[in-house]
Amino acid sequence: MSYGLQAENPSGGLVMSADGMGMVYLGKASFVQNEAAPDFAFYFGTNVQFKRYRITTTAAIVLPFLALSANICGVAKVEPNATYWDFVVFNQNTSNVCQPLDIYCFVPPSSAPAWGLALYRADGTLSHALGGSRPLMFSGLADFPASTYTRTVPSLTIPAVLGFSSGYIDPSWVLVDPESGFWRADGYVQGFKLTGTTLYRSQIRFRVGDLYEFEVGTSPGSDDYTAIPCTAYLIDANGLT
Repeated sequence: MSYGLQAENPSGGLVMSADGMGMVYLGKASFVQNEAAPDFAFYFGTNVQFKRYRITTTAAIVLPFLALSANICGVAKVEPNATYWDFVVFNQNTSNVCQPLDIYCFVPPSSAPAWGLALYRADGTLSHALGGSRPLMFSGLADFPASTYTRTVPSLTIPAVLGFSSGYIDPSWVLVDPESGFWRADGYVQGFKLTGTTLYRSQIRFRVGDLYEFEVGTSPGSDDYTAIPCTAYLIDANGLT
């Protein structure tokens, strides 16, 4: 930035800039209903149950942080609307049953606080608001290189993760009908779980026996996304209600 206020951490990393976009805490998303897991364009299979949550807001961006536990959690689907955002999430226990969880939502500030610090961009729009609602500050970051599935993270009172899932298909394909080009495979989704200070990226099966159609005479490749790099952003949700 050419002028204004900029904050950096001891390592020289940028923490806050008037040219950026800050986020402030809005509240917890509310449970709406249980529903079948999204099909991700797969078909003819059976699926497990996920949960839909909703936060009322007209914000253009909402960041959902999911409370971490020994369950495998993640956001499977995001549905923004004019006055609310819906998140279809999974939080599967060892029996692959979706459990309730807290979802902490952050949005860009819409107005300057009555006290504290407000930063504005050069065009006069508000970028950061410190002093009213709690600003978004990360408490940890876990980079998962390719084919790495565990990382050590800081000890947090109420750890929560910004964890959007990545789906993959079981690469063990079975040819069902050579004349039509139908192959069968199971559908999996990948999320995060926490044990102590060890964060895992793990997967659960959410669809069984899906059928896929390929050109007759061809075979599917190995659609396995578990080995790709990913990053988990953590906050301590202690005090957020």
